[in-house]
Amino acid sequence: VHKNLTKLFQEKPLFKIRWIWELLQNARDVAPAHGVRVSIVREQAHLSFRHDGEPFTNENVAHLIYHGSTKEDPDAIGQFGTKFLTTHLLSKQVRVTGLMDDGQQFSFVLDRTGDTAEALTNSMDASWEAFKTSLSSPHHKERFTTSYDYPIEESANDLVDMGVRSLLQNAAFLLAFNHRIASVHIVEQGKSYELQKMPDVAYQEGRIVIEAIEERQEGKMPTMRFVAVLREGDVISIDGSTGT
Repeated sequence: VHKNLTKLFQEKPLFKIRWIWELLQNARDVAPAHGVRVSIVREQAHLSFRHDGEPFTNENVAHLIYHGSTKEDPDAIGQFGTKFLTTHLLSKQVRVTGLMDDGQQFSFVLDRTGDTAEALTNSMDASWEAFKTSLSSPHHKERFTTSYDYPIEESANDLVDMGVRSLLQNAAFLLAFNHRIASVHIVEQGKSYELQKMPDVAYQEGRIVIEAIEERQEGKMPTMRFVAVLREGDVISIDGSTGT
């Protein structure tokens, strides 16, 4: 982990927007059958990423903290793997809050600070202990099963802005491509945007699937974007248009 983090920060310009897509892949990997709902809230000194995917197992938390490479789901793209490290470009300390598969809740700070491999290991060990100590019975039902909360220092503001902007520009295509992601809600500096897949409106003609994505922006009338996806084997091509 220390080696990968060091390399990541040395090559920081190559990963300017990668962090947001890794978090989305993380949500996609644990999506329930009806699809996962994602929420991103961007404030001046804070960013939160939440979703309502499947609950954590003890193994999941261990993989998240210690950067395990074993995947329970053979279709998993980024779940707790090396790519999740890219989110530490925002902060090496992130509060992780979630629901366990036995119904317990937890909230702890995942700490990946440390100038040496030994110091980083100590930080991760402390994170594991903090996770175990935080386990408790739920006081009330939460909408989201997973939450990552990043404190954002001024030096990371550009990375956050670029990542959020990239998602806003491509969210409709993200939903069209990924049947596991049902909706994306983005709050950026008080402005609210929501995109939701509308399966009742979608239709198919041969190999062409017409996906319908409803876009809602606070203070404006909803719009519908239709995305044509041509599926042939593993190849996907796309053409998008917007209408009211």
